[in-house]
Amino acid sequence: MTGLFVVWVVLGIVLIATVSPRPGLGGPLTLAYFLGCSIIHVPGVLSYMGGAMPDAGLEPTIVGFQMTLIGLGAFIAGAAFSRGPQPPVYGGRSSVDGAAVLQLGTRILAIGVVSFVVIQPLLGGIGSVSAVVSTLSLLLIVGLWLRLYASVTLGRMRGLWLTLAILPVLPLVTLTSSGFVSSGVSWVLAVVTLAFVLVRRRLLFIVATPIVLFVGLSFFVTYASQRNDIREVVWSDRSTIAERVDSVAAMVTSFQPLDLSNDRHAIALRNRLNQNVLVGVGVIRHWNGIVDLAYGETFQPWLLIPRALWPGKPDIGGSGMIVTNFTGINFSRGTSVGAGQVLEFYYNFGTIGLIAGFFGFGYLLRYLDRRLMTGFVLGDLRLVLLNGMPGLALLQPGGSVIETAVSAIAAFVAGYLILLYARRRRQPAPGEQRRRPVSTPSVARRT
Repeated sequence: MTGLFVVWVVLGIVLIATVSPRPGLGGPLTLAYFLGCSIIHVPGVLSYMGGAMPDAGLEPTIVGFQMTLIGLGAFIAGAAFSRGPQPPVYGGRSSVDGAAVLQLGTRILAIGVVSFVVIQPLLGGIGSVSAVVSTLSLLLIVGLWLRLYASVTLGRMRGLWLTLAILPVLPLVTLTSSGFVSSGVSWVLAVVTLAFVLVRRRLLFIVATPIVLFVGLSFFVTYASQRNDIREVVWSDRSTIAERVDSVAAMVTSFQPLDLSNDRHAIALRNRLNQNVLVGVGVIRHWNGIVDLAYGETFQPWLLIPRALWPGKPDIGGSGMIVTNFTGINFSRGTSVGAGQVLEFYYNFGTIGLIAGFFGFGYLLRYLDRRLMTGFVLGDLRLVLLNGMPGLALLQPGGSVIETAVSAIAAFVAGYLILLYARRRRQPAPGEQRRRPVSTPSVARRT
């Protein structure tokens, strides 16, 4: 098990050397996906390295983690082979007006907060509209990105560290609003990885990583012990905001430092952050001839058609059904189970599907990364939104492929609609003299 963990560390180092060997070359989305996938696979491996319950689920965990490492290796290869516009050379400064970027980031951040707090709860249940509306909250991260980039451009490192310091609030906010922390953690990773690829002095990030992981996993095992109580409050229609905040705040007062020799902590990691065991059980069943491969059944193209265009579209089982079909495990009603790309790629086409799927993911995210960083350096909001928002939506390593694809498409549509609205706002009123052609909205450049 220790040897497999070392392989994972080496893969992480290779990925950094591949996508971001020096500041400004990009890679925040690619790095964020690697870390997000690692979060749902690596802690489960760590739980077996502390002496607690050493034999429970060990074999499928080893098999599942081996498949994960194969997938991540293919992911890095895809990122390395990806082609696209090379971001302009970034040397800590750029041609954009940092103050204008900072102001724009603040506005977009505000829109993202309003979308998350007001628009999404009001319109989130309206058929196909909900897919687009739900992605508007990604503007919150785009706003933080712009503010982060502006802080580095202006040399305001205080603003950079202040932005990073408030990131722990994001998982607490998503936990308070929905009872889940996964989306909030994904957002944190997206912001932290952008900071990492921008700053020159990365040693502090490297040194802080083990500390942050220890604190984060400590909060997770604390959360796991109180998860049912928190969700009972959050999911209640009668609960007030104050009651939700109090239920989440209780994690601070009952904080438990991670102890890998503690059976309860090990169980928490294995139950929720050990996707390997599901992958391993399914793979072993396939090796033994108990289950056949799906050969693309879980992500057929017709599933992407919006229900608004196809009212009679058949319902699909979702991630839980995919997991049950592959592993033979039945989950209790109301249990949230994500298939994850490792499991789904293997379930459809075996090891070849696993390699091809992750290679494609790496290629795509690296391509979006290049265009995203080009947008930052050139001050092109169009590139930032149309590549950054779909890229953020793709950061769902624990979700099903079809759900992730739908989210990415919806995010692209949302970004396009925002640009269209911004462009119309810039149109001169009837009879007003046109001073200059209307162009794609962009942040101000230095003169």
